[in-house]
Amino acid sequence: MPDWVEPIDSAAGPAVDPAVVELRLSLSDRIDGGNGTCRTLDEGAAWAQSELDRLGLADWTVKAVGTPSAEKPCSNLTAEVVGTVVVGPAIEPDATYYQPEIDPIVGELRRALVGQCLAVEDARAVVDEALTSLEHHWPTTTVVDEAAECARADLAVGGSLQVTVYGPTSVG
Repeated sequence: MPDWVEPIDSAAGPAVDPAVVELRLSLSDRIDGGNGTCRTLDEGAAWAQSELDRLGLADWTVKAVGTPSAEKPCSNLTAEVVGTVVVGPAIEPDATYYQPEIDPIVGELRRALVGQCLAVEDARAVVDEALTSLEHHWPTTTVVDEAAECARADLAVGGSLQVTVYGPTSVG
């Protein structure tokens, strides 16, 4: 390391709450998360509240903004400001986030994971198989969550794909 470099103390940075990281991934997820289906504004707000409850973010609030219309019957959920999930009117998530190379994978993961009750490693295997059609993607991340009844997955798209699978080691 050059003499002029000042090392950064990673422990001195801002604290990162894993529940907030998971919330943000879940809100934007197209498989079984916030962008997984078209929810009305009220349904989106209720779903967001259920995510806050599940993640133990009792000090967070859900704020509905805007008025739905025929053009924007669905909801969009964001958590850009710490402590608040904003739910606003939007068009169908699949139309908003359509990408021809990714949508078949989203559909495959929805069919294989939504409504199923898999253990975390079984869900990871499903995800890894679905991603084999891509030339490049980030490795699947697995987070064991024994409090979960079944596995869930969050898909993040941005330059590549990253899927995080959360769930128990066994089900049933």
